[in-house]
Amino acid sequence: MTVQRLRVIQKSISPYVLFLMKTKNPDDIVTKKLQWMDYTNHRFISPHSPGGGGLALYWKQHVELEILNSCQNYLDTSIKSEEKMVFATFLYGERDRTKRKLIWAQLTAIGTAREVPWFLSGDFNDIIDSTEKTGGPTRPEAWTCD
Repeated sequence: MTVQRLRVIQKSISPYVLFLMKTKNPDDIVTKKLQWMDYTNHRFISPHSPGGGGLALYWKQHVELEILNSCQNYLDTSIKSEEKMVFATFLYGERDRTKRKLIWAQLTAIGTAREVPWFLSGDFNDIIDSTEKTGGPTRPEAWTCD
């Protein structure tokens, strides 16, 4: 189903940069399933356990993308295209609440050191308030990432 949806995206908008999270598959499987895509470059963060996590970042040949830092939760990059430069961090937020604070501290340090635009995208595995939530127990509004 994911590959079918990617075919539609590729055909309709053909993004210069494509980020996939929760790939849940070994890198060789992701490579094999997506070899038809029009990307010359890629970087993977392998799943941390069978069926858990995994990041894939693809970019086209004319995009100057440099991986600055990476971990199980994100790929931090600088991207230059058409003489414009931007920082971009592609994130899959930490599911384990006890580890979120560390990831947010790392992202804060990254962001405060930047003087050019910074794009942060992905699944933060968090909500701002309970209106974003459907089902399950209500989370107190005073809850913080800790």
